Amino acid sequence: MSPWNACTQEPNAWLRWIECHLGFAGYVQAIGTILAVVAAVIIASTQSRTAIRVERERENAKRAADRKSAHILALRLASILVDIQGDLAAATKITANLTTMGMPLSQALDELLTVILIREHWDEAIFARFDLLPAKAATTTAHLLYSVSRYNQKTRTLLDFIAKHGGSLELAQSKFAKNQAAIGTDLNESMRLLAPLTDPPAENENRA
Repeated sequence: MSPWNACTQEPNAWLRWIECHLGFAGYVQAIGTILAVVAAVIIASTQSRTAIRVERERENAKRAADRKSAHILALRLASILVDIQGDLAAATKITANLTTMGMPLSQALDELLTVILIREHWDEAIFARFDLLPAKAATTTAHLLYSVSRYNQKTRTLLDFIAKHGGSLELAQSKFAKNQAAIGTDLNESMRLLAPLTDPPAENENRA
């Protein structure tokens, strides 16, 4: 009995044709390999585009959050600057009349300090997010706040010394006026730089 020959004896015509054309299996395998490679490239490309889109959305959300935080910080600083402006005006006025007080400094020291010093309505924590502000606005405003603190410290120390040990009020008056003028310059510049930041972030920017 002759051995089984699928090329001639296979009942199914389609299978018999495949068995008789031995190269067909190789073609199918090659096509399958190509399709597998193409599918892998498409999947990888899709995953890459998805990852890029997700990362872009994450960055946009962070930028929107930073703009909102910067706006809130700018509003807080604007309020502080208005307070400084009022206190500075009062301090400048009292400084101009410092040498004409009607009583000895030792008796009027506490009352004088309440009007010649500038109230500090902030704490060090406020500087933690200055990185959200434009560089020049952050630098100028930070310098202003530190200048106010330094002015208060030096003014209190000098007046306390004069009240206890005597000294020239005229010299102190000149120093105070100079420091107040420098603070006024920084104050005006800080207000100018922060003004645009107090406007709410545009809706289209939040969607960028």
